[in-house]
Amino acid sequence: MIKKKITTILLLLILCCTLTTMGMGLHENNKSNHTIVLQGFIDDDIPVRITGTIEVGEMVYTFHELDNDAKSSYAITSDDSFLYVGKIYGLLIYDISGATLSLVANDIVNVRSPFFVSKTSTYLYVQDYHDSNYRLKAFSWDGTTLTYLTEVIIPKSFSMDADDNYIYVSYRDSGASTCYLQAYTFDGTNFTLVQTLNMGNTYKQNMHVTDGYIFVVTSFFGFSIYTFDGINFTLVDSADDVTVSYDLCYDSVNKNIFVTDGSGDKVLLYDFDTVGGTVTLLDTIARTDAYKCTFHDGVVCVTSLSDRDTKIYKNNAGTLELVGTNYFTTSREITSDTNYVYIGFTSKIGMYTLQSIPVYNAYKTTLFW
Repeated sequence: MIKKKITTILLLLILCCTLTTMGMGLHENNKSNHTIVLQGFIDDDIPVRITGTIEVGEMVYTFHELDNDAKSSYAITSDDSFLYVGKIYGLLIYDISGATLSLVANDIVNVRSPFFVSKTSTYLYVQDYHDSNYRLKAFSWDGTTLTYLTEVIIPKSFSMDADDNYIYVSYRDSGASTCYLQAYTFDGTNFTLVQTLNMGNTYKQNMHVTDGYIFVVTSFFGFSIYTFDGINFTLVDSADDVTVSYDLCYDSVNKNIFVTDGSGDKVLLYDFDTVGGTVTLLDTIARTDAYKCTFHDGVVCVTSLSDRDTKIYKNNAGTLELVGTNYFTTSREITSDTNYVYIGFTSKIGMYTLQSIPVYNAYKTTLFW
């Protein structure tokens, strides 16, 4: 009996030491019926928890904060070298090369109320609002100097994104319910409207341009996927399984689409057959007031309009699994690049790495983390 108890204690010590050396001060506070309950903190002040069934050898995920700046944000994007942040009366650029947020540029004159910021290999575009007009603005950024170039007044815009060829804007007619998708070019001096697509009676929330596709989140009608050949927009496919969708993120390797449904309180997972041009709903998972999302390092991170947390989900062979819950102050905006995740709070911008911690247990384990 004594030998068995010593062996058990040693096994528990090994488990606790393993988790602690992974960068978190975790401890076991209960064990019964093969259920392990763990709790802890990141950086001694951010509590984290996970509730779910985890197989032996699987990973749970946490955020580790590297740096933050006490500024609010309306729009954030990154290109692996710099973080671009739109805030009231400001376009901020941070150097992130040292795994810190180092403010290197700030235009407080030409940006008033930015809602979307998009960076291409040549220019930086901002969808802004001031003097009773929505405006599309262009800036150049050479890594040292931020220069305002020009702007064009656009209709009542709901979203904007760009690639190296076109800038895409969605808008709704003033006083009407018809929405449109527009494509612009920019030659370094002037914007030129190339094409306008009537998308019908809908309402646009967000847009992401990647891998040659234009993903448009259509609020009450799910999302639509388009391509643009320089002359015409072509609808690839669409899906409508939501109450009110807010955002979308894309796993370009596995061709999976994640959609947040704020009113339906869920996250949806789709398969995107890029050959056949079809999307198929695979799974949904509950998420209160699901808002913005980003796909990073094999998982999707989702903020909330009301809950003070950011949840992390994994696509496990077509099934969404909750693999991490991190408690913050109210988080809204979120984006990521190759190395980091960035979260915009009401009073700060945070820079994080995602840490994965393996679960070592001989049984199927329920974790409360």
